[in-house]
Amino acid sequence: GGARPSKSFRARARSVMPPPHPPARVREGRRARGGAVMADALLGKYRSLYAKARVVLERWSAAQTRATNLVDSVASIYERLAHLSETSRYGPLADSFPDLPARTRDAQYAALDRVLAALEDELELFDDLANLLDKIQRDGSALVRALRPPPPFAGALRRAHQPSLAECALGLEDVWRAYHDEATLKRVVCDELVVDASVEDVKTMAKLFAAEANVDKEFIRMTLDRVPAQSTSAMNEGRRGGGGRGGAGGSPRTRGVG
Repeated sequence: GGARPSKSFRARARSVMPPPHPPARVREGRRARGGAVMADALLGKYRSLYAKARVVLERWSAAQTRATNLVDSVASIYERLAHLSETSRYGPLADSFPDLPARTRDAQYAALDRVLAALEDELELFDDLANLLDKIQRDGSALVRALRPPPPFAGALRRAHQPSLAECALGLEDVWRAYHDEATLKRVVCDELVVDASVEDVKTMAKLFAAEANVDKEFIRMTLDRVPAQSTSAMNEGRRGGGGRGGAGGSPRTRGVG
């Protein structure tokens, strides 16, 4: 045959020729490893979001304790006002001090105004905390929507014991929805605490307020446990950055939600 190409020619030819395509099995392995790395990175971001959600719920729990005590105080004042409305209950004192019944009732109404003002602050805090949970769940949903190319099966695939990306995003949405609905219910309940409400109605409203019917605590716990925090650093970061009403260093009436 003809003359064979020199080694230098073959070397130059290899330098400009495209590399051969790897076998399909190799390509799939590379894609799977790349997807696993991306999923691990996103899971770390979800851990941070879940840690922030836990901090918000800690603040909610503290606000719930304060607000429940305030609602109980409202019920007690209504009950006292019902008794104080009868002048005969003052006995001989009413004869000696004719203005005593009116002054006593006025003092109770003044106390009621103070309690309702403090309760309004707590209701605003509930709204703010629900809004924080809304931002957290929107940030979680954006993590999946921003993936290019989109994850297969809308991110519903799980790896071993780790939750899927879809589960992470939907869990944050479930938590937000429960507390958003509860914040709305609390506002409705407190709107019923009007001057002409009966004592029994107020007591019923107090029980409804304390029950938090929209918040299934066991479901919330299981949802948050889907993405456990690897360390306390994220939660500490959330506490430092989540200062607001009811947080450390200020009263619920003087601090805003960060």
